[in-house]
Amino acid sequence: MKIRQILILVIGLLLTYITFKSQYQSDIVMAVLWFALLIVGFLTALISIWLDVRDYVKDRHISGFISTLMVLVFTFIIGLAEYNIQSKFAKPSLLKVYYDGDINGTGIDFKNDGTYILDNSSIGFSGYFYGVYSISGNKVGLDKEAIDNVIESQHLEIKNDPDLNELYLYQTDAAGKILKDATLFRIVTDNRK
Repeated sequence: MKIRQILILVIGLLLTYITFKSQYQSDIVMAVLWFALLIVGFLTALISIWLDVRDYVKDRHISGFISTLMVLVFTFIIGLAEYNIQSKFAKPSLLKVYYDGDINGTGIDFKNDGTYILDNSSIGFSGYFYGVYSISGNKVGLDKEAIDNVIESQHLEIKNDPDLNELYLYQTDAAGKILKDATLFRIVTDNRK
């Protein structure tokens, strides 16, 4: 195996791994590493394709395009993975809620299709959690009992805070009683009819 094929394999596998991992967590270090690998990978791909074409013109052996084929396969896999990840985030939202904890924060994006994405973030780091929900009136039911030390109940309820005249999403028990000291979310987008 040629050195450039090994280089394409290593860069391609690292970019694929970081891309797939980014759907569950992201941080500034991984973003910088992904961008740096993308630049190195792009330059390696251009040089490799140029060398493959040059060798083919000289030798007329189709097997000389292995490096180019590797580049195309990794480009397709990484592009498809990134497209799928972005498609999840781009779905229309029914309801968005957010908790601002100064150096950390948590947002839940309830999508129109009955799925949600919970983004629990802290300085330079985000963890993403996915699931399904049901909504009936002001009551929201999650598919999980607890999520990342933020969600303590699968029962949530939208209520108006009379002091602030704003809607909030409260965590409740099965009977509808508000959980004391549970994270409280302010509603930032409400597209319910």
